[in-house]
Amino acid sequence: MKVLNRWSAAGTFPSVTFRPAYKKALLYALSFVIVAFAAMAVRFLFASRPSVGGVDFYYYILFARDLASGATDVPHERYVYFPGVYSFWKTVIQLSDGGLPSLQWAFLGVLLVNGVLTGAILNSLTGYWQAGVLATGVYLVVASRIEGLAGITEPIATIPYLMGLWLWIALRGSKEIPFGLLALGAGFGLALFSKQQGGLLALGAIGLLPALQYTAPSTRYTIPQLLVVPVVACGVFLSAMWLEGGGLAAVKTGLLFATEYQAQGSWTEHVERVFSVTQPISNLFLSGCVLWLVMWFTRKRLPIVSDGVMLTLGIAIFSVIGCLLQFSKRGYLHYALLLLPSAIITAGLAIYIITRFLSSHTANWPRFAAPSVLFGTIAFLLINSAGTTSLVKDAAMRMASPTRGAIQEEIGARFAPVCSRLRSGSELLLIPPRQKRVHWFCGTRPLALKVKSTWDETDPVKYLPVLTAPKTENVFLLSENYGPYEEQFWKQGDWSEFIREMERLGFRQTFTFEVGRLYQKTSL
Repeated sequence: MKVLNRWSAAGTFPSVTFRPAYKKALLYALSFVIVAFAAMAVRFLFASRPSVGGVDFYYYILFARDLASGATDVPHERYVYFPGVYSFWKTVIQLSDGGLPSLQWAFLGVLLVNGVLTGAILNSLTGYWQAGVLATGVYLVVASRIEGLAGITEPIATIPYLMGLWLWIALRGSKEIPFGLLALGAGFGLALFSKQQGGLLALGAIGLLPALQYTAPSTRYTIPQLLVVPVVACGVFLSAMWLEGGGLAAVKTGLLFATEYQAQGSWTEHVERVFSVTQPISNLFLSGCVLWLVMWFTRKRLPIVSDGVMLTLGIAIFSVIGCLLQFSKRGYLHYALLLLPSAIITAGLAIYIITRFLSSHTANWPRFAAPSVLFGTIAFLLINSAGTTSLVKDAAMRMASPTRGAIQEEIGARFAPVCSRLRSGSELLLIPPRQKRVHWFCGTRPLALKVKSTWDETDPVKYLPVLTAPKTENVFLLSENYGPYEEQFWKQGDWSEFIREMERLGFRQTFTFEVGRLYQKTSL
């Protein structure tokens, strides 16, 4: 009682009672908002299931379906994409009923795992579970904005990378046997196995170089130890290719396709577009880059955060920089899914470093410490807030209408009339060959085309060798009214000679409707 009276007389009693309550109320309110946001993001993700799918998605699952069924004539041309994606979908098909909804749920699981791993990494480094939950929600929202629901490969490739990074953080203390570096190298190798561009994530290993000299002696690496990462990455990748069955021939095919991929547009334009659509994460990423440089230069005088935080920040930054190289070829938004987890990790650590910096510099003024940290952090966020309004509006629209995109079952229903005239398991020459969903819904198999990165699919001559093959009995020409791509496709070539060749070979038009025309070989 005497102590309470003394506090009251000194005028400090209100600050002792009110300030902790204020802090708790603010923390609880912030935690509630973060959890509610993440829950809404997960709910949106699950509600989006019917719209999951795209051109590339059906390309992958068609090959995976044939591989899962034990087909021995799956064309070597599938290796224009590294086979990790086929191995993933093959496993999903074998473990499920193989139906489209099951595959869509599996892909939503891939996105969720990416978000959870991104959050787990931030949680383990900062000690704040709120940071991890927020990162998970942010990943799901931003991913949906950059074609994340199209069923593409990037989120599959980032899972082993994120798992390797998380294990490296957890196992970094082991020095005799660098289990953390082994895990990180394996993650890089499996990311490459999943997608050619996944190998760009391995440039994140550059972020480990400061550990040769600038970290505490107990956390330093030697050059031989760091070499474990590229050696293990190469070993895991080549082993996976060998076990899959493609071997070095598949490696050559995939790398040749990637290097010969025709460029469209400029790298600057592509990166500017991605930067704009991923704001404010991209803004915070740039701030994280600046902080990383400043923190290493002032490391001895301002040891604000641990070596683990600084090294992880470096890995994330250089993996993003590596992934930006792919935009020299094309400007597809889904390319940004490869760098999104690392960008979010960088953004989260940038905020964490700022709060730690403010806390360390206000420790001598305890009455003003909490407000200073709060308002300083808010100011930092406001500086990097460009694009936030657009992101919030877009997220609100998507959450209000999760299936505003194309519902895959409805698209499939459009092909029902032609599917009823095709035998399941038969081979079909589809022109243009881009819409592989026709094969999925009709149960047909695509005829092998000699695909190269420079292959012009609008050239009728390219299809003649397949047309004259003995096993070709069905040809389906998608109508120019099907979509903008098909409209442009039929305008770029003279197909009259191709039609005459079909008639000469005994093909007759057996069915026509608004989606296209079906030609089938008949006895002459």
